[in-house]
Amino acid sequence: MSKRRTSSAVVVENINSLCFPVHRVDNPEWVNKKHQKIIVALMPDPNNPEKNKRKLLNYASSVYGLIPNSAIFPQIENVLNASNIAYNVTYKHVDNVEFYVDYRITDSRYTWKIEGTNDEIQMIISVQHSYDSSKKFKIFIGWFRFICNNGLVSPVKELEQYNMVMVVKHSTVVHKVHENINKLLLKIHNEAEDIITLVSRKFKTLADAVVTPDNFDKMLEQTLKAAGINAISNKNFNTYENIKNRAIAEANHPTLGYKGTLNEWLVYNAINQYINDDTLNVTNPETRRENDSKVLEYLLKRHQKETEQIS
Repeated sequence: MSKRRTSSAVVVENINSLCFPVHRVDNPEWVNKKHQKIIVALMPDPNNPEKNKRKLLNYASSVYGLIPNSAIFPQIENVLNASNIAYNVTYKHVDNVEFYVDYRITDSRYTWKIEGTNDEIQMIISVQHSYDSSKKFKIFIGWFRFICNNGLVSPVKELEQYNMVMVVKHSTVVHKVHENINKLLLKIHNEAEDIITLVSRKFKTLADAVVTPDNFDKMLEQTLKAAGINAISNKNFNTYENIKNRAIAEANHPTLGYKGTLNEWLVYNAINQYINDDTLNVTNPETRRENDSKVLEYLLKRHQKETEQIS
């Protein structure tokens, strides 16, 4: 089966759109061990809504463990609901093979603001999964910036000490997946205050770092280069100007509270918005997160190096 498909994700309205029946069955035409099994789905037939249509999703070996979406997303929501954690959810898929779900935690216990502003940040639980092994089943904690429509802020390295990233191999049995999800969500529930404190300290470091007009261009160029983001510059579009205008607009936002002061936090988020702008690219959500993480880690490392030099 061809692995070629679209890169952009499609937003769907409800969880049922992701939890269609899927099965691992013997491949009647297998020619090698890697093709012993096939992953097939029963999808609604667009020509006849009352009937399902069989769709081939992937070829697999006999050790491939199928983890259906129905064993993941309903369980996460059941745990959040049982813990009385308020949230909003966004469901996305790429060709019904790759799946991306974000749970934005709207509960006040998981919310904080950049000091002296109205710039509000909320915890977000991001989940990715696939039926063709292209994406590992992964859950990680990120942050949603309320003012920004794109909004996803990647996790920082320090969250590793809280095991806030969970990666599950496709050979893992379903009951083990349930156990791991429960452990992760329980840790989020019990250690929310410590996690928020740690992350807010990192973001505050960027918010306290003022960016002046004379060093903005160099700082932005170095950051994009370190993250491996290619800047475009032609008569129709300029990456640097696009990001710069976004950052300046937020610094001067009438109600956000920065009062015209530009800082590295606003620059980072302007890059984040650029990365996640669907009108500029169709990159899949995982690639966007990876690029975003590189930007954030680079900026934080710059301050770590400065601290080390001073000490």
